[in-house]
Amino acid sequence: MGRENSVLQVFTDVAPTAATVVHEGEAVIPASPMAKANSRLQGQVIEGRSSVPMTGHHAMKTHSALWSSAALVAVALASTSALAADVAFDFDVAKPEGRIMVALFDSEANYGGEGQPARYAMVEAAAPTTRVTFENLPDGDYAMRAFHDLDGDGKMKTNPFGMPVEPYAFSNNAVGNMGPASWERAKFAASGAVVQTISLK
Repeated sequence: MGRENSVLQVFTDVAPTAATVVHEGEAVIPASPMAKANSRLQGQVIEGRSSVPMTGHHAMKTHSALWSSAALVAVALASTSALAADVAFDFDVAKPEGRIMVALFDSEANYGGEGQPARYAMVEAAAPTTRVTFENLPDGDYAMRAFHDLDGDGKMKTNPFGMPVEPYAFSNNAVGNMGPASWERAKFAASGAVVQTISLK
């Protein structure tokens, strides 16, 4: 019992990731800082092009700079080639109130409480269905834990026996046997666009 409670409360040990609300009932978790930096780099190269003809030493310096920029773009694109997955969860709730706490893990060890989530979100449950999207994830296996924080206190509420009394769920709508769903039951492969509908009722 104690393990189930402590594992589910992993959300309370992690600083929230900023989520941008796109419209009611949907939140998008921004890409990683590296992906943003690579995007800015590509934008600088494009904005740095000149339509004015150049000759002589100035032209050589300009061409050299452009080649350097092109090389940097190639490195940036290579570094982002593995950031190909967008994972979305549509959470169905019985009561559109409180907040939904979501933690996404990229390894069995972290999922089991030995480390931190790869991404984390805390969004308002303002509609019967709320979508949370994690963008630009490296391809690979992931598993998700979530609970519906009905009273908004940021903690999983339990009864005197340590059993959760607020709705909670796992990716694949996996269920556990006298405890949290195992990594094997909850894990899924992320590549391209992935959408799961999760019941938090």
